[in-house]
Amino acid sequence: MDYGKEQALILLVLKAFNELYPKLTIVVDHSYGPGVYCRFRPERKKISLRKVKKMVERYINSGIRIGVRRLDRNGLRRFFKSREDILRLLSSGKRRFDCYTVSSFSDHILGPVAGAVSDLPDFDLIPYHSGFVITWGDFIERPNLFRMIQEYEEWAEILGVHDAGRLNQAIEEDFTHLVLLAEALHEKKLAYIGDQVIRKRKRLVVIAGPSASGKTTFSKRLAIQLQTSGFKPVAISIDDYFLPRSETPLGSDGKPDFESLEAIDIELLNRDLKDLLGGRPVEIPKFNFRTGRPEYRGRVERVDRSGIVILEGIHGLNEELTYAVRPGVKFKIYISAITQLNIDDHNRIHTRDTRLIRRIVRDVQFRDHAVSETILNWPRVVQGEDKNIFPFQEGADIMFNSALIYELPILSHYLSPLLGRIRRKDPAYEEAKRLDNLLSYFRPVSDKPVPANSILREFIGGSIFYY
Repeated sequence: MDYGKEQALILLVLKAFNELYPKLTIVVDHSYGPGVYCRFRPERKKISLRKVKKMVERYINSGIRIGVRRLDRNGLRRFFKSREDILRLLSSGKRRFDCYTVSSFSDHILGPVAGAVSDLPDFDLIPYHSGFVITWGDFIERPNLFRMIQEYEEWAEILGVHDAGRLNQAIEEDFTHLVLLAEALHEKKLAYIGDQVIRKRKRLVVIAGPSASGKTTFSKRLAIQLQTSGFKPVAISIDDYFLPRSETPLGSDGKPDFESLEAIDIELLNRDLKDLLGGRPVEIPKFNFRTGRPEYRGRVERVDRSGIVILEGIHGLNEELTYAVRPGVKFKIYISAITQLNIDDHNRIHTRDTRLIRRIVRDVQFRDHAVSETILNWPRVVQGEDKNIFPFQEGADIMFNSALIYELPILSHYLSPLLGRIRRKDPAYEEAKRLDNLLSYFRPVSDKPVPANSILREFIGGSIFYY
């Protein structure tokens, strides 16, 4: 379902709850499968989701429309004087805010929001943990993923930052301290994962996740953790085993499908892995993204018989990728950037938006791509992830959330000026405008406090690591 329809459905659900349970606060928490997880505040047990769903269906069948009005800062204060989560957004310096209205119900919602609701798809409200999931597709429980998200929520509690308003306040008070705390939580989790690899005596650590998750930096930092225990791991990237672009398979649209498993030289990769795990020297290729061909630059690696190989890339959890290596020696890690930060109680930050923003910044700086090029290619990336990555995520031995609570203000510093230059006639204009609006809720800030080994450095530059 497209973004505008998602937002329209969420608005209708909020309206129904407001009518049936006016004293209850709903927090639209985070994306979860084809849907979004919401929780109650305070926690409630006696809620009839069936009644809520029926009321939403009545709205849809009645043919009502959603209207929009733009509020200035004074208008926001007057209209939402009892909503502290919304009033905190004034700390961003943003001048205009979208308010969407259905009948007599109005709310601050990030646009675009579809005006017509009669063609919204089938949906369901499913009770889940301390809340429920609004789902517009087949609901598949993903307990490991949900556990990772809940862990990040605990981190948000430690950091004291839950929404954009609080983050802007933290920028004013002591941003450097917030950065160091967030990075320390990452390092603590990395150390735990390293201990698990050693304790279970695994030889091949496979790291997989969707685009712009920070897989490469994570693998390098994990290698350092393993070195502190006396191991000398070798880290290699699946990206360096891309076939030459001239041999890349075509997708259904006739364009090269770089997200496909068949875009990887699987035979060469498995041959090199067997040699490495067998203690034999291997010259590792380096894929040149500018020329579209792998190159050999004299990097020769060798591990001893008890050594560890770290392999990172989007297809890592798919057993077909490493078919020549016994499953018993593998340790599988799933990594993704799933932010627990909200704009306000009713506006989550879509997981894919964080990764898209990361990817645009990286592509502009290091891959000679225009902003609009990355935006227009993103739907194909997402389609590849839905096919090649997400079906395998629950097979991971452990999950790591690479999101950093402080990253969007820094990414805004890099990206907002570029988004503002995209003209109306550009096919990427509407998506660029949506992303620019999202970033406008954060005060842009310098990257000076970000450590040189941070996962964020993979996208903004200045990393201590070589990529």
